[in-house]
Amino acid sequence: MKTIIYNSYRYGFNGMEKDDEWTSTTGATYDYGFRIYDARIAKFLSVDPLTSSYPMLTPYQFASNTPIWAIDLDGLEALVSTYSQGTNIYGTNDKTQFKIDADKEVKARLTTASYNVNTSQQFINLLETQTKQEGSISYLSVYSHGTANGLIFDNGYDGKEAMAFNGHNWPSYGYLNNSSIDDIVNNENIIFDANALVVFGGCNIGLQKKYKGKNIKNFASVFTKKTGIASIGATDFSQPLSGDENIRSAKKGYFLYINTGRGNVRSIFLGSNLTIDIISLAKDFVETGQKSIPRLPTKKAIIITNN
Repeated sequence: MKTIIYNSYRYGFNGMEKDDEWTSTTGATYDYGFRIYDARIAKFLSVDPLTSSYPMLTPYQFASNTPIWAIDLDGLEALVSTYSQGTNIYGTNDKTQFKIDADKEVKARLTTASYNVNTSQQFINLLETQTKQEGSISYLSVYSHGTANGLIFDNGYDGKEAMAFNGHNWPSYGYLNNSSIDDIVNNENIIFDANALVVFGGCNIGLQKKYKGKNIKNFASVFTKKTGIASIGATDFSQPLSGDENIRSAKKGYFLYINTGRGNVRSIFLGSNLTIDIISLAKDFVETGQKSIPRLPTKKAIIITNN
């Protein structure tokens, strides 16, 4: 007797579920949640539901017209990861690891694309481009070296580029071409969603430490206070983790910083491991305005004034 084996795998292009009722010998349709994609004509069968918010894009566009770099998550908008050059003072280049970290988010579909940025101006240009294409930025991750003072896009002897929270140069480290958070805040071409989240994956960017009885400033909390956008930062050295669902680890942990709307910034402990699940929980927390994040290690929240 002849045995027929049917292919029961339901997913295809971009990992979306195939609609077998519409599937033909020449192609298939895929359910994107908000829209149906017809592979036979390489088009969506309906307009993007957010088309009125993005007049610069065709209502039938896919992944903001960047199909090589991005995927279309559910027919709505793209989300971005960045990774930097990462040459440290010992001559070791960590660019490959930073790219791995950023690409894990793409694979997990937290973001739609990862971009290499090696200078603060490239970083600003990318934010401007994303705003122009999408209307606003709802999620951003930055994998680079860092300190409590800021992001280091090229930690070495070539570019010596950094973004400090105060914009000052760091002559002792050789960084002389800095930008500041104000270059984002005062740029009318950069727009974040009100419930956006920014993840800083580098070392010490969320450092929590007291000096003469006061909390010292760190880049993540100052970013959140000045922009109003929630952010995540490590409070000590941030090390890479293995596994697709794991990204980084910090012994003293990662903190989520939220602007309270009263001039203060609230910090919430997220645990010692930065994983896809932890980022997703934090993202949901920021988007929904919950009062507490479930299933996370408990630790007293700290209010940072940054006066």
